[in-house]
Amino acid sequence: MVDTLSESLDAIVARSPEPLPEHSSLAPTQPSPTTVEPSAPTSVMPGPAPAAELPTLVEALGQRVQVAGGAGPLWAFALIAVALALGSMALTSGSCSALIARSSAPAVRATSAALPSASAAVVPPAPLPPPVAKSEAAPLPVDTAAIEARTARERSVDDVLALSAARADEKRRGLTGAEDDPARLRAAANDPDTMRDALGAMAKLSSPLGPDLLYSTWTTRKKGDAAAVLAEALLASDEVRKRASPALLVALDLRAAESCDAAKEALGRAAEHGDRRVTPLLGRFSQKRGCGDGKRDDCWPCLRDGDELKTAAKAVGARVPPKL
Repeated sequence: MVDTLSESLDAIVARSPEPLPEHSSLAPTQPSPTTVEPSAPTSVMPGPAPAAELPTLVEALGQRVQVAGGAGPLWAFALIAVALALGSMALTSGSCSALIARSSAPAVRATSAALPSASAAVVPPAPLPPPVAKSEAAPLPVDTAAIEARTARERSVDDVLALSAARADEKRRGLTGAEDDPARLRAAANDPDTMRDALGAMAKLSSPLGPDLLYSTWTTRKKGDAAAVLAEALLASDEVRKRASPALLVALDLRAAESCDAAKEALGRAAEHGDRRVTPLLGRFSQKRGCGDGKRDDCWPCLRDGDELKTAAKAVGARVPPKL
């Protein structure tokens, strides 16, 4: 603080370099120095009068001044003025701080109330329930009796579709217990509404009957028929083939043979296990053309020197295929 006061007074002195007038109320009370009469002029011109020296800070602070009827050293009045200024600044700062504190107190209290106390146990939030898997909405029940009561021209498009779906669903439910009835499965395979369910039930039968039913559906339908295409695809699965009878495996392998060696091996098994289902396939191996440039070459040359075809044809002709 003393350093700050000294710097402030130096600044005051620097701004007021001229001496105070004699009659000023702030003039020093010490007696003025005695005036010295100038001596008689001489032949030598006197030089410029030296500038009056300014009092130092210590000397200025030590001078006595009169302020409002009181007298005292200048430093005492300066110290009083600085103290008053600092007190005023402190009072103003305290008032502002009090106003700010009063205005922010509700927000602080609200924040404190929102925060849990240190002694309170922190309860973790309850876990969110797992998302519910979206499932297709169950179809609304169809009043088939009401739709059937209308004439064909009175039924809307939705009525016709709903009635068809209801009838197909009723047919599929009617297949329950048909696994032991080959006739019902074959009849259901002929109906577009139950074709997939019937062929699926055939493929899952644990006995050779299932593959035999699939083979019959495949070979008795027109090429490209939906039921024939699905039956063929099911028979190509190893899951179905492992339940097929040896006679059916011979027929499947002869149909799939692409090389002469594969055909010769299947014909050897046909002579031992094949049945009449193989007979229509033997004509394929009797043809001596169909391969090479212009399809003039024999596709099965390895069968010409032996009697595999004759032996297989005689054996399978004597065996009756299973009745379905």
